[in-house]
Amino acid sequence: MQIRFYAVLLAMLCWLSGASAAVTLGNQTSFYPRMLRLNSNAHLIASFDYGNTQSTIWDSADNGASWTQIATINLGEPGHCCSGLYETPQGALLWTTSTTNGSVHAIKIYRSTDRGHTWSLLSTPVTGGTGVWEAEFATDSAGRLVMYYSSEEYKGSGYNQLIAERISNDGGVTWSSDTIVVGVSDGNVQRPGMPLVARLPNGSYVMTYEVCGGSNCDAFIRTSSDGVNWGVPSNLGTRIESTSGNHFTQTPTVRWYNDGSANGRLLVTGMVLRRNADNGIAAGNGQTFMYNTNNGTGLWTEGATPQAAATNGGSDVCNGYTTQLLPSANGVQLYELVNVGCSIKFAVGPMDNPVASGIYTLISKNSGLALDVNACSTLAGANVQQWTPNGANCQRWNVQNQGNGDYLLTSVNSGLALDVNACSTANGGNVQQWTPNGAPCQAWHPEPVGGGYFRLVSKNSGLVLDVDACSTAPGGNVQQWQWLGGDCQRWKLQPSP
Repeated sequence: MQIRFYAVLLAMLCWLSGASAAVTLGNQTSFYPRMLRLNSNAHLIASFDYGNTQSTIWDSADNGASWTQIATINLGEPGHCCSGLYETPQGALLWTTSTTNGSVHAIKIYRSTDRGHTWSLLSTPVTGGTGVWEAEFATDSAGRLVMYYSSEEYKGSGYNQLIAERISNDGGVTWSSDTIVVGVSDGNVQRPGMPLVARLPNGSYVMTYEVCGGSNCDAFIRTSSDGVNWGVPSNLGTRIESTSGNHFTQTPTVRWYNDGSANGRLLVTGMVLRRNADNGIAAGNGQTFMYNTNNGTGLWTEGATPQAAATNGGSDVCNGYTTQLLPSANGVQLYELVNVGCSIKFAVGPMDNPVASGIYTLISKNSGLALDVNACSTLAGANVQQWTPNGANCQRWNVQNQGNGDYLLTSVNSGLALDVNACSTANGGNVQQWTPNGAPCQAWHPEPVGGGYFRLVSKNSGLVLDVDACSTAPGGNVQQWQWLGGDCQRWKLQPSP
């Protein structure tokens, strides 16, 4: 997608209990945030398209607790968009943007050799008369700089839009001609675009991108052994789908990080989360990312981002457009730079975050009934059951990530915690409400099990939240039981603000 908008300032950040409250970064229309961590000094660097002819560069020396504007890049053309930010292995920063001056379109690259404080024009690798957009970079297995971008310059050959790459042997000063990476000559229907590339620890590469036109702007992934050879261009790749039965559409971004496993972890997010079954808006839309520990192969697992940016997509470029995710250096926290209401927000939350903290009603897949405190009691020891959903506060639960993957569920009605009686570790241990006390029998791990449902695993026992005898009747007792995969152990967390 190619939209021209204007950008943003950056401000101070608030920090609460190991997670940050999102802060609006400026008050002007803005989009296309980019963020990275410098290899040289671990500072965070961010860029935003700001105004019609400039972008600003920001530095944080304290993991986002405070930021300083260190540069402004001014452009001579009357319009620009779609900026990219990259650090080369040699430590130079590259910032690129697509400029428009009447019918003349160009991609320009600026370089900084002092960690983003000063910038100069390095090259103009491609120009066109229709549209060249969304340039991003990687270093291939031979150590060459590669630029990937979206091109509308091949319409005469039947390509509505395609993804091309160019190679530089001198750090971005001169460039090769185009090689088509993803494109279908189908009479100007499919529109692959918005490529981003990440290198994996085994030396291979992945590329994520959207395919608009005939493919609904779904997010796809493909692999390369060397960063330049990506297979047959007309093969659109593999759609990114989650174990919960969802997929992303529009503006996907990808990031790899070392989580201590052999393959590390790939993180992907996109503008809109949709159900595979009917392409409708999925639960968690606007606050979901996906991760994969198998080099991008197979299904992905969903997690919750720190900041919500819900949108139905389409022409809405003001919410969740090209969201940036970046793990903290120790992998415990997730940093997010995201467009919300045409302003940029920066937020920090736990990496292990399958469900966004908030107020929910828990619905049993088996019965359609809600997790409920008997008679709406406010007393410690009151029984937990299932009951007809009625919107009462004793069916609304404050679900809070404690920052270590443990979740505490407290009744909105009583303030008491979802608890296993006497901290039992046995099948059939009764579930009640009790005074929050930090015990492991009050800590739960929500784990996605497909279709937007979760199992809730007791940290204390390893058993799951279960409706006794798989009852479908109001008043059916709730207990813990070993995981059997039944629908009476699957719960949907419906937001109930």
